[in-house]
Amino acid sequence: VSAAAMVALGPGSAGRALGRVGAAGLGWIAGFVWIWCAKWALAVMVVGYDSVRFVVTNRAEEWLSGQVDDTDSSGFSGVTAAWRAWNDQPLTTITVLSLAVVAAVVMLRRGDVRSSWTARLLLASGAVIPLAWHLVLRNHTTVHFWFTYRSFAVAYGIVLMAAAAGLTSAPSDGVPASFAGSEDSSSRV
Repeated sequence: VSAAAMVALGPGSAGRALGRVGAAGLGWIAGFVWIWCAKWALAVMVVGYDSVRFVVTNRAEEWLSGQVDDTDSSGFSGVTAAWRAWNDQPLTTITVLSLAVVAAVVMLRRGDVRSSWTARLLLASGAVIPLAWHLVLRNHTTVHFWFTYRSFAVAYGIVLMAAAAGLTSAPSDGVPASFAGSEDSSSRV
């Protein structure tokens, strides 16, 4: 997200873009903490403090130990479980191949296959977030693999978007760079 903001805003705007992205990230964290605390506060009102304390304490110990029931505690257990779940979906192979072909056709028709790879790599850098999430929270990913696999599809979409993005460079008049296809940038390409 921060890379996309920097590319879209052009040179000289990186600090401002990163500030906005940082504020949005902190807002997301605050919202996540709020909803998690609200969930457990509601549970305290319904089932009582002692029951909630027991559940939270035991779950925290399990999560920190990396071992739950019959799950694998290796570093890549969550990634492996989620990856298998994604590959087991009936349309995964067709979707992956068809979207890769679409991205390749877009790049070839536009004729910008060799241009802007630094910007494309920056845009694609968001795809490592699900992998990092699965590695750090491997127990959560292993236990909930049946829905955490979806983040691989999101990461794949990020990479394809970065590959197929029509990037333009900032013109000499100082107007910020923009994505090709918008009315303002088409006359400056």
